[in-house]
Amino acid sequence: MKAVKLLGNKKAITVDVPMPVVKDGYCLIKVAESGICGTDLELLFNSKDEVKYIPGHEVVGTVVEKNNVDEFKIGDRVLVNMHISCMKCKYCKREKRIFCKQLKVIGFDLDGSDAEYIALPKMCLIKIPDDISFDQALLLTDALGTPYAAAKKANIQPNDNVAVIGIGPLGLMCCLCAKYFGGKLFAIDVVPKRLQQASDFGIEHIVDPNSDDINAIVGKFTIDGFDIVIECSGSAKGVKSAFKYIRPEGKVIQVGVCPSVQINTYDEWIAKEITIIGSRGYVDSQVGEIADFIRKTPYITKAITHRFPLDKAQEAFETADSKSGIKVIFTP
Repeated sequence: MKAVKLLGNKKAITVDVPMPVVKDGYCLIKVAESGICGTDLELLFNSKDEVKYIPGHEVVGTVVEKNNVDEFKIGDRVLVNMHISCMKCKYCKREKRIFCKQLKVIGFDLDGSDAEYIALPKMCLIKIPDDISFDQALLLTDALGTPYAAAKKANIQPNDNVAVIGIGPLGLMCCLCAKYFGGKLFAIDVVPKRLQQASDFGIEHIVDPNSDDINAIVGKFTIDGFDIVIECSGSAKGVKSAFKYIRPEGKVIQVGVCPSVQINTYDEWIAKEITIIGSRGYVDSQVGEIADFIRKTPYITKAITHRFPLDKAQEAFETADSKSGIKVIFTP
């Protein structure tokens, strides 16, 4: 079968590899769509070293073969939870597979979905409702699941002033989810095209810190800062600004990955008595409510801006890395 290989230094090629082995308790999935995620770019495409495994963890497809699996039948359309874990420890029993000591993540610790087929254990598979398309289901995975979980953790109340910092694909989805929960949204980014995309998706307040007086905006629309800030940029400057513009006793939800930032814990955390919440992903029991959100937000599939065959791997990753679109996907 065809699959994508990342060679390091932003080089991607398409290669022929053996078909996956369908082990006991596994299903073979014919990949319909596989999305390129920000972590694929940051940790894999931008790496100096060749990546051992096939990338890709946002995936939907069809069951074409199974081995001792009764829960799914041939022809079932499925979406994928990228986490493979023991399913026995205290974290797995609470749907927190991400904390399992035996955790393996597809696309990082074993072969991923940027390929024609992928073999996965039944624990990773969730049947797609009949009224949900592949496009919608792809967003229902990590692309939308992670932002939805972050917005839900914020416990947004109607008319809360919610700022989202960093309006890439992750931040844009956070805006839409926070708006769904009733928040008054402020999209903050220094890239004009990203702000325009937020505006195109119905986000009323867009802010460019390089050209807009954000202090005046905070003063006009809030009393003493935003009620909630969801930080998605993953930049030190973005993280610092989150603590600057949050009100006393407000909440900062950190979703973007920032490897290093210098914080004055008293001035920026303690003095305001703020709540800081890290958010890493969704859990399977939230899939039904995320599907409901998608049903009520049908235009969300416009976030899929580019589609590429596997043979265009280099172009696909360059497009995603250039930030010229929103969600870039492979359609094997």
